[in-house]
Amino acid sequence: MLAGCTENQKQPINETTGNMTGINNSGSANGVPMRPFTDSAVIKAKVLEVQPQSAQLEILQILSYTPDLRDGTVKLANGDIRNFTFQWGTLPTLVDMPPLGPSSTDMRLNGVSTSSILNANISISGNLWTVYAYEPLD
Repeated sequence: MLAGCTENQKQPINETTGNMTGINNSGSANGVPMRPFTDSAVIKAKVLEVQPQSAQLEILQILSYTPDLRDGTVKLANGDIRNFTFQWGTLPTLVDMPPLGPSSTDMRLNGVSTSSILNANISISGNLWTVYAYEPLD
């Protein structure tokens, strides 16, 4: 017997996806879990219901959409109604962006209310739908 060898050890499999070739070592028990697929979009939406940290939005129009390259699926459509968590909350707030302290890069978010129409920058990661910036259109 050879010392250090184990029976039925799986060899890594080379996989080609699009323009990338990677190694899939699916037999590894101590591998790092894959991060969830994350899509980003800019939408025009109507606010249907508001909570302190979230709101239910009806998607009126998808202005741009970038799906995660690993799965490439589009996860929303015009007319969808979804609950979104607002990264900075739904109340009026000033977000201090770098550089720290007052600067032209700071975001002033006016808050949202029922029936408001807004353009929103969103991300979709797993089951978490997040608005991280928005601009009221009314």
